[in-house]
Amino acid sequence: MKSIKKMLCLFLILSMVATMFTVSIATAEEAALDAPAICTWLDNKTAAVSITIDDGVYDSAVRYNELQKTYGIYSTQFIIAGKLKEEEIDGWKDIFADGYMDLGNHSYSHKIKYKETDTYTAEELAEDISGAKEYLETVFTDQEIFCFASPWGQTTDAAITEMAKGHYANRKASGGVLEQATPTNFFKVPTVVVQYGTTLEKLNGSVDTAVSAGGWYVPLLHGIGGSSSAADAYASKYSTIEDHFEYIKAQSDNGNVWSGSFNDVVKYIYERDSATAAIESAEDKKLEISLTDEMEDDELFSHPLTVKVNVSKRWPEEATLKCGNETKTVDVVEENGKKYVYFNMIPDGDPAELSVDELLEEVKVPTISLTINETKTVDVAEQGFISGTVKLAGMPEKEGVVILGFYRNNRMEKAEIIYEGDVSKTKSIDFKVEGVKSFEAKAFVLGKGIQPIAAQSEVSLQKPPIIIFKFDDARLKQKAQTKRLNNAIECLNERGIKGSVGVLTSTIVDVMADPTAYTEQTETYKKWIQDGHEMWLHGYDHAESTVNNKKVYEFQESYDEQKKGLDDSFYLMKTFFNYDFKTFGPSWNTNNDDTVKIINEYYPQIKTVIFGKTNKVAFNALNIPFNQGSASLSNVLLESKTGVVRTYDSFVTKFETLKYDSVVVLQGHPAYWEEDSIVEFKKLLTYLENLGCEFMTPDQYRQSVEQSVEQ
Repeated sequence: MKSIKKMLCLFLILSMVATMFTVSIATAEEAALDAPAICTWLDNKTAAVSITIDDGVYDSAVRYNELQKTYGIYSTQFIIAGKLKEEEIDGWKDIFADGYMDLGNHSYSHKIKYKETDTYTAEELAEDISGAKEYLETVFTDQEIFCFASPWGQTTDAAITEMAKGHYANRKASGGVLEQATPTNFFKVPTVVVQYGTTLEKLNGSVDTAVSAGGWYVPLLHGIGGSSSAADAYASKYSTIEDHFEYIKAQSDNGNVWSGSFNDVVKYIYERDSATAAIESAEDKKLEISLTDEMEDDELFSHPLTVKVNVSKRWPEEATLKCGNETKTVDVVEENGKKYVYFNMIPDGDPAELSVDELLEEVKVPTISLTINETKTVDVAEQGFISGTVKLAGMPEKEGVVILGFYRNNRMEKAEIIYEGDVSKTKSIDFKVEGVKSFEAKAFVLGKGIQPIAAQSEVSLQKPPIIIFKFDDARLKQKAQTKRLNNAIECLNERGIKGSVGVLTSTIVDVMADPTAYTEQTETYKKWIQDGHEMWLHGYDHAESTVNNKKVYEFQESYDEQKKGLDDSFYLMKTFFNYDFKTFGPSWNTNNDDTVKIINEYYPQIKTVIFGKTNKVAFNALNIPFNQGSASLSNVLLESKTGVVRTYDSFVTKFETLKYDSVVVLQGHPAYWEEDSIVEFKKLLTYLENLGCEFMTPDQYRQSVEQSVEQ
């Protein structure tokens, strides 16, 4: 047993470091197969690349087409319908017939800038967008005008409404690489603009960014073979594009990149996001798989999707695929101890059939299962217990140990031996372990000559955090900002969630001087109060100045300056809204000892402080600090930058490190959020609700803490 104990010690040490000791999770062969999955990109590539070319310059299209045929690159040519030359139409048809370039709509005239400040009628807009589509479809009868590209890369709500009548996406002219698999808004798909001086390093780096994020890179090209002169600035340098295409091909060959036209990638995303793959029937040597989607036009949405199907471990290296009218041989690949087949099929068609002639000889492997019977759910400060059963089967005739490890954020917090001895026979081991705070459990079998195996289970031993929404920088007299902030508040109202709004009180002075000019904003603020959202003091004016080459913020000023600003703030809020602040969150999230002294001495009604700094003097109020997960994570968790809500995937990745803290403050600036941010915010709210989070205002949280202490 000495060798077993040595192995155990080594295992425990390795489990504590960031690069944890990993083991494969063994499952019984007779267990059900995984449900089929739809790959993010065609052929299970990591990222997508779509070359887009604007304006319809025929001579350049010929050169692009030759390069595309050489390197296997696909593109979408966005043509200006009104500038299409009759003598070039047959040439365009020949290019499209080659199959490397398809057609998109780039407006009829390219003269209208889709900006709110431009003047044009609804009829002119319709002719420029829908009229162009109709004309292009008349000329090129074998092309589907599926997508649009805004002239000048700009758009408005009215333009999007017109585009949506006959198009499924619009490519704009900014934004960089899309770092997620689905655009937030299909009519604002971002792009990387390519000019004559754009470097190969930047272009290839954009491919790398897409691969790293699993996203979509859409370069915007115009002519090819230009110069550095202003007239040719948007025509790409031939040698740069050729080298870039060669790099895309290399990334495609190694499995990183799907080079698909803009039209095809948009179709794939629409189909993928609404599709379901399922095993219709399963036998030892044969599987039947169906693929359906929710798209109404099956003729238009008929792009193949790549399906990943889990097959028996006893299948050999090759299988037969029957899909539609095609029968071919496909590879059976092994990943993480399981076998899979990847193949392409069109949604809403006949089922696909996978089969093999013979099965490999069955190999019995040791298995382990972990069942959780009972847990005690605890708060962060407490510890609970976990009880359950571990079952072993098929172990070799060896001495071994069975260990339970308990993890939090991929770090082991506790390990306990629950069995030590002969593991060769089928065993059922009951356990109860006290003093557990983790939310993941793993059971391991270790022993001399035994390949380590494990089974794991998610165990929610800790409550998800209380969420406090901290909305900064509310300025009463700002109409547009108030409207945007109200959009975020309405998102909370729809779900019965109470938030909190940090008020900058200096603008109340202007409103009091001319109340009728600010009626809409005033009524909005009053409604927030009536609906139970908490208004808290963020400062008087969010001041920032420079003294002796050093930044000085509002609550780093002198005692007298701070005292006056605080006095005015409490007076204005009480006089105009008959509202007493109970919470203080200093502007810039910074303050000094004078701030603390003033609040403690003159404003005992302040019961809660958010992100207040204490040095020599501590607030008498409850101070909610930056979250434990990181000294600054709360400040960047909700937004990627001030006024821009994080994408769903980015938020979830960061939130995972905090999801079992007792309280998480989500600080944001909805007064600056545009439509895209509101869309992402709704997704984040759904995620937090599904996680089981409780939502409170700062003062509600303070009351809950006090009640907990009393109990």
